[in-house]
Amino acid sequence: MQFPLFTARRLALGQGSFSALIIRLGIAAVSISIAVMILAIGIMEGYKQEITEKITGFNAHLLINALDFNESYEARPIPANESYREFLNAHPEVINTQVFIQKAGIIKTEEFIEGIILKGIGPDYDPYFLNKSMVKGRLPHIGDSLPSNELALSKFTANKLRLDTGQKITVVFIQQDAQPVRIRRFDITGIFETGLDNYDKTFGILDLRQLRQLYGWGDDQVEGIEVRIKDFSRLDEVSEEIAALVPPVYRVKNTREIRPQIFDWLSLLDTNVAIILILMIVVAAINIITALLILILERTNMVGILKALGSRDVQIRRIFLWKAGYLILLGLLFGNLVGLGLGLTQQYTELLKLDPASYYLNHVPFSIELWPLLAINAGTFLFCLLCLLLPARIISRISPVKAIRFD
Repeated sequence: MQFPLFTARRLALGQGSFSALIIRLGIAAVSISIAVMILAIGIMEGYKQEITEKITGFNAHLLINALDFNESYEARPIPANESYREFLNAHPEVINTQVFIQKAGIIKTEEFIEGIILKGIGPDYDPYFLNKSMVKGRLPHIGDSLPSNELALSKFTANKLRLDTGQKITVVFIQQDAQPVRIRRFDITGIFETGLDNYDKTFGILDLRQLRQLYGWGDDQVEGIEVRIKDFSRLDEVSEEIAALVPPVYRVKNTREIRPQIFDWLSLLDTNVAIILILMIVVAAINIITALLILILERTNMVGILKALGSRDVQIRRIFLWKAGYLILLGLLFGNLVGLGLGLTQQYTELLKLDPASYYLNHVPFSIELWPLLAINAGTFLFCLLCLLLPARIISRISPVKAIRFD
């Protein structure tokens, strides 16, 4: 075994000496820093993941519709089954394509009147997100030969209008081009809550054939096609590839372009987390440097003896660097236990709640992968060791004669 490592292992932790408290504080500082960094990254990644899943779960990743500068909910129709859709479904990054129609309406009850945007979906719609968001009842049944007269409302709308599953409601549709007002009766079969304020205050779900009849469109006409992809990190790249497959008369927009304010806000989280990481690493390094200097001060007599016996400064520095490395590893161990323990507890129990109106979620999310976790630990360990190289050079200034007499 090398002399520096052997000597470092023989050194006590400082228990029973004046350096014991400083060493424990150094270990605690590293532990707290690592725990805070793990929680910061885990909460940020969990938050971004949850919000992205909610947005893409309701609207998918890409939207294909008519190239029209009209931003109202009275849209131009496009064919649902043109040949290019086969190429879309064959794309290696595409999970599925689903058609939809939207139309504005007014819900009228005996006591209240409320505006709503009804989103019509077909049998090809992926219901996973909406089924997960259901708080009561079920989604409208779609697939019979006749259009379903069932409707799913958000919890916000249902509470505001004092509605519940099993009730019937009247929806008034204002037609364009001076056409008469259309009135439809729907059965409420489900109540959902996405946690996204804009969606919960705005949308309801029903059979798209109801809206197709109101528009007077043909059986193959829809407002647009939503495309779900596998890898969100390739959104921009896949968006360009999909745009090259569809005719130029259609427009392809990805979810970042549709909801830029939300994704711009999420990108700010990266800056906040970066600041937290920098501060925590600096705090850990400062405390470990302090502990190292205290160790050197306490062992000045030992340093003098080792120098008198012929040990080189490099060997003695390595003794204290090995010791400091051991303290850093202890801090990393305890920090990981605390950080992952708290994070996983929150992930599975959802103890800490949030206001959905402000944060789009009803709980603090947590999600962390292996590589970021390894990067946090390795980066902290290496940075602290590099910071220790300079204060460790103080050993070369210690005189053996003075050090041996040091008390």
